[in-house]
Amino acid sequence: MRRSLLLVVGLSCACAPQALPPPAAPSRPPQESAPRNPPMMTQPPMMNAPVTPTKPALGARGSGTVAVSPDGSRLWVVDTDNAALSVVDTQGPTLVRTVPVGRSPGRVVVGPSGTAFVASRAEDVVTVVPPDTNGMTTRLPVSAEPMDLVLSADERTLFVVSTFSPSRSGQGEVASLELPMGTVRWRTEVGVEPRAATLVGQGARLLVGHGRDGQVWELDASSGAVLVRHRAVPEGSPFVARTLTQLASTPAQDRAFAAVTWARTTPLVSAAATTIPPNYYGGRGLCGAGAATAGLVTMNALTSQARVLPLLLATGCTPQDDYPQPVMSRGQGPTAMVVDATGRWLVTAYRESANVSVTAANAGTMVLYSDTRPGVDGLVVVTREDAGQALDVWAYSQFDHTLQRLVGTGQGGLTRRGELKLADDTLPASVVAGRRLFFDARSSASTGSAMSCATCHPEGRDDGHVWAFPEGPRRTPSLSGRAVVATGPWHWGGEVSTMSSLMRQTIVTRMGGSGLASFDVDRLLLFLESLPATRPVVDPTSLPAMAGRRAFEKAGCARCHAGTTLSSPSIHDVGTTLPGDRDLDRTDAVSPDCATVPDGGVCGFNVPSLLGVSRSAPYLHGGQVPTLEALLETFDADARHGTLEGLTADERAALLVYLNSL
Repeated sequence: MRRSLLLVVGLSCACAPQALPPPAAPSRPPQESAPRNPPMMTQPPMMNAPVTPTKPALGARGSGTVAVSPDGSRLWVVDTDNAALSVVDTQGPTLVRTVPVGRSPGRVVVGPSGTAFVASRAEDVVTVVPPDTNGMTTRLPVSAEPMDLVLSADERTLFVVSTFSPSRSGQGEVASLELPMGTVRWRTEVGVEPRAATLVGQGARLLVGHGRDGQVWELDASSGAVLVRHRAVPEGSPFVARTLTQLASTPAQDRAFAAVTWARTTPLVSAAATTIPPNYYGGRGLCGAGAATAGLVTMNALTSQARVLPLLLATGCTPQDDYPQPVMSRGQGPTAMVVDATGRWLVTAYRESANVSVTAANAGTMVLYSDTRPGVDGLVVVTREDAGQALDVWAYSQFDHTLQRLVGTGQGGLTRRGELKLADDTLPASVVAGRRLFFDARSSASTGSAMSCATCHPEGRDDGHVWAFPEGPRRTPSLSGRAVVATGPWHWGGEVSTMSSLMRQTIVTRMGGSGLASFDVDRLLLFLESLPATRPVVDPTSLPAMAGRRAFEKAGCARCHAGTTLSSPSIHDVGTTLPGDRDLDRTDAVSPDCATVPDGGVCGFNVPSLLGVSRSAPYLHGGQVPTLEALLETFDADARHGTLEGLTADERAALLVYLNSL
């Protein structure tokens, strides 16, 4: 189980691994209490010994769940759990007011007028919050799951990046809204699962990043026309870019940066291995990091079309040409990214490693890290006088609803100056603790490879990646909304029949951790059970979807994919075995059929839940089928994987609709 990633400490451009201080001894679990409502404070207590800046701001910029006024005097902070926007005066700091917004807010931008725009993923709205404390908020309806917002410099246009297009299922969308009314100027479909955007070329072009394949699409900002599709990694690389969730541009909009996670494509262990070695993720990534590690890509936007500068991944972490060091081996799970007002410093927040990095934006010759609280996903950088060296960095942690201030320079690093809590937990204490464990890439108990559960399971879902495991190619399964605890056996081979074995194989064998205490295992499982189901591509109540359910049953799919989870606790050979598939460990095998298969042979595969299948491509255990359409065209002559050949063309079309409704 996983989601994004990593650690802290200063680092030279050679990316040499550095030892971390030993973790604190585990403490007894705190007694759980009833969820509390968020506080409505007017004069909250200040952090430790505030230091009021005396030098004026050269400029301020924000990212993610925090936005800032141009002079750095005011912050707008989104709290996702509480569905609230907090306005903070940085001179106290003082909580000025708290404004309710739509459910699951995840992005906020603020214009020169002080008007804030908040994207709420669960309600498909953008809440407009006026600067006047007596003003009424308004809501702009947008396409499903708005993931990012970009505001033009003149505050006349708001670009909204959404997961779903209203005109074609399975496609994401960018919409250009004319303000203040929110009238749609244009809509453009931009591929699967778009996540981030930024303007370049003096606002003439919009870059859109994709969360699953690491592509960056370039659009004409005035018309929405797609100009070019960039690849973040060149063909033939031993790594691919996954979970591209952040884009940032310089104030001059002449350069742009993308935060990605590099995921290994080559085997994690030697093909000659006959047993699973300990921690076969460790040391297999770039610069001695894990098999998946955070990285940066830079783009030159001075040309008529932005150009992704080549990454020489084979040479590791040596900076090349004018782009930053590609691997951030001490920072994982990038959630926010800002280029400061001078264009000199690139500051990135990492949720899983609970830190921020400061990189020289023009050459990447230096990376300095500073600790933050866990779960940081919002970032503001205020640049003050002193030749652009003085930085005030504000970071917001969703996990404990705390705003932190770090002060320093790009060359000397940052020092924490205090923190301010803006809200209380609304989730049960056990789920809050389990969430921290899921996103923790620093604890030696849960990882020894600088990876967290979220590295491969971003948002509790999947990274769309096929890993070269010792037992063969295996696609990352989604965990969100799939009743994981109740759908054993686990792993694609079904070789794990107990939760204790699952934790041992995942946490210890794969991730290299020493192992979680039993009460932490319980907390982690409670968090997994709390994960919401992914929103399907198609409306499940539509008539075509219901007709597809009948085709699903006619084809015999329901014999294995049954019940509320559309799965079953059994192993089946459905004719999908690939070269390289083998069984290395049957100590937990649950199928008696495995006893008749020679050692090293594959007796079959687990029956995965189909919940969320519409958004978990590629398909089958080895990811050998790229789309659901291709899956339905793959017929099995022996009818081991359903009897699709018995369906009419109309029934097959209806079946596709049904699968897209799950």
